[in-house]
Amino acid sequence: MYDYLFIKRFKRLTNKYLLIFLSTDEKYIDIFLKKKQELKELNQKYIMGLISIDEFHNKISNFLIDFTGNTTNKEFFGYLNIESLSRQLVNIATLSSNLKKYRELTDEEKEGQITKELSLSNFRILERLEKCSEYYKSEFQTSEQSTLITEINTIRTQAVTSGPSDKRDFVQESIGIKKDKTSDQKPTLNKLCFVDMPFGNKKDPYTGIKVNFDQIYETAIKPAITGANLEPLRGDEENRGGIIHQAMFARLLLSEYVIADLTTANSNVYYELGIRHAARPFTTILLHGNLHPLPFDIAPNRTIMYNIEKDGTISEKSCLDLKEEILARLETIIRDGARSDSPLFELIKNYKKIDLPHEVTDTFQDRIRLEKNFNDQLERAKLHKNDSEKVKSLQEIRYSLGNIKDKNDNILTSLLLAFRSVSAWEDMIQLCESFSYDLRNSYMIQQQEAFALNRRNSPNDRETAIKILEELRQIYGDDPETMGLLGRIYKDMFKDARKNNDQFGSLGFLEKAIDTYTRGFYSDPRDYYPGINAVTLLIEKGGKQSYDKSKELITSINLALARRGGLDSHNYWDLATILEIACIENDSELIDRVLPKISISAKETFMPETTRDNIKMLRYSLPGLYEKEKQESLISNLDRVISFLDFYHKKLKSG
Repeated sequence: MYDYLFIKRFKRLTNKYLLIFLSTDEKYIDIFLKKKQELKELNQKYIMGLISIDEFHNKISNFLIDFTGNTTNKEFFGYLNIESLSRQLVNIATLSSNLKKYRELTDEEKEGQITKELSLSNFRILERLEKCSEYYKSEFQTSEQSTLITEINTIRTQAVTSGPSDKRDFVQESIGIKKDKTSDQKPTLNKLCFVDMPFGNKKDPYTGIKVNFDQIYETAIKPAITGANLEPLRGDEENRGGIIHQAMFARLLLSEYVIADLTTANSNVYYELGIRHAARPFTTILLHGNLHPLPFDIAPNRTIMYNIEKDGTISEKSCLDLKEEILARLETIIRDGARSDSPLFELIKNYKKIDLPHEVTDTFQDRIRLEKNFNDQLERAKLHKNDSEKVKSLQEIRYSLGNIKDKNDNILTSLLLAFRSVSAWEDMIQLCESFSYDLRNSYMIQQQEAFALNRRNSPNDRETAIKILEELRQIYGDDPETMGLLGRIYKDMFKDARKNNDQFGSLGFLEKAIDTYTRGFYSDPRDYYPGINAVTLLIEKGGKQSYDKSKELITSINLALARRGGLDSHNYWDLATILEIACIENDSELIDRVLPKISISAKETFMPETTRDNIKMLRYSLPGLYEKEKQESLISNLDRVISFLDFYHKKLKSG
């Protein structure tokens, strides 16, 4: 066996070493410095009159889209710097739109004024990039690097040259010197630690503080788990699809370790903790932020308390304390064995835990890793420059699966959603047609097939999609997802009828779409998607009664958005809905605040395209509902939002 104190010391040093030196990777630093220098040189060319303002603007915009969209850069270059650059990106997009407008109007005075503003904005961007460099130097280029190098090299030299063989093997493996392995050897599979906690920023119901759970996970919980040589597994709300219960139950029952964060009294976390406590007598660790006391039934449990600041984050010291305490708890359990932490097992004598056969747990672990590797393949495929290359790469992955009827449902669902992300409607439909009977007829897959049929819009596609969704309504009743998809079909049919000058047909489909979206929203007012579409179409319909109805819906939609975090949300559709309401209410300030967030959260080509098309509908019908003196500012806001979304749609499409 390894010397325990030696391993503990070495692990903590190397973990810290890797965190610091990740920042020196070419991906984050060298490329940034190179791009920054290129922009400075381009600025000089622009000042000298060698390139146009448009050419310089396009170059700097493309750089900022990539730079501000990379969340890692916030850690290395400072949150305030990246947020400032995001605002500058919106500013130059708006100025560019205005510049184009005044050129078309041949208003030389306004054109000259906008050009000066663009030049000043570009100067501020270059100035902010210098501050990014300064932040990085102050945070990462410190004497701590050389100290760590010296200490790690000392341990490495002693262990590799003179230490026991098991210690040499450990150090060599930790620093990347791997022993030769025969081809039939299997890699060691680390045990899983499932983390059950909310995502993003969630408001504490007692104090109103919005807690940044992603920061807590990334800076304290995840490093503690990897420090204990376990594999962290955090269930992603956005990727569970229609098989949420299958994945959630499997992780709660079969993960060797579970960490549950009880802060904000999240109902999902409490429900899932109850399942874990009923199934497993030990290896469940509870965390709790210090915002309020725990509920009576949970209070007797041994929890790790941590300090949350008034801004919803945890300080560097609290982060370190929490990480160390979780790591110590995990290492104690691993080394000495676990004691019962389930109140059910403690209070009821002879209560039997669920004993699952080894082959079941082994299969679960293998399956989790298989799914992770497959999803990594999909992500790599989506890194190609444009949609056609992405589709080709995804098609190659699909063909490599061979006969898919016996393949894992989770893997096939992930592939289907990957095709959706690049608007590959034909591939989505073909994939659905090749699924097993049970998978193809499952609730979520039926919805996705109907979605793809409507988007492809070949002869009889929309009729088939309507039939699928109506059958789902017969089985499951009205729900926001199904009614939202059905409403979208009727909305598209309305637009096509209007385009073909079919007055009666267009009015019929418009009424049908409004009714369907409204029913979907009222079936569960927590889901705003059908509601905001009903609002857009009510404004399209026109008239005081329709406008009053739209305002009534907006009040309820705002409540639904507030529950999801409002402007603090990282979800694209949350932010897009806020943007649409801001456009309807001609709220310039809110538009300016949400556009930078939209630029970061738009990941798939159809996202900004869908929002742009909705704003275009508003551009056609909304000005008539405003007084004449307010119409100019409204139209200006709508035009700049449309230009902004169009720019991002083209950017995502071309890569």
